[in-house]
Amino acid sequence: MQVVIVKEHFFSIGIAVLLLMTLYYGVNAIVPPPDEKTFFPDDTPRYVSKSDPDYTPELKKRVDDTSKNYMEARKRHQSIVCSIYIPAGLLTLLIGSFWLKLESLSTAFIFGGLFMMITAIASGWESYPLRFVASMLTLLAVIGIVKRQFQIRRA
Repeated sequence: MQVVIVKEHFFSIGIAVLLLMTLYYGVNAIVPPPDEKTFFPDDTPRYVSKSDPDYTPELKKRVDDTSKNYMEARKRHQSIVCSIYIPAGLLTLLIGSFWLKLESLSTAFIFGGLFMMITAIASGWESYPLRFVASMLTLLAVIGIVKRQFQIRRA
């Protein structure tokens, strides 16, 4: 009996991780991240300091500007990805909570939805106030789902 329970947990965790990976690769296929080679061709250094033999103030400015542009492009991409992750995670959580009847599959979707939302909030935005608001809304949504789910089961 205990072996079956352990297997169910491993399957649930595996499905949850695969849900997260599928979303990650799917979103990045549709909205690709910025290509480093576009910003840093083969001849462009990523960092330059005064101790480098080729150092010039112009080179330093060009490298700094390129790095800044690349980081801004990465931040824009990450904010788009996170804007997709949170609703997808919430939808996955709702499907796992209310639609799926098989307990291990339901658990997997609940884990997957939570992982998606946590990943989005933890890595998505530079702004801590935005992260705070997103985490508060997500927490309230999860509490609402849990409250409704357990009220339905008790009734």
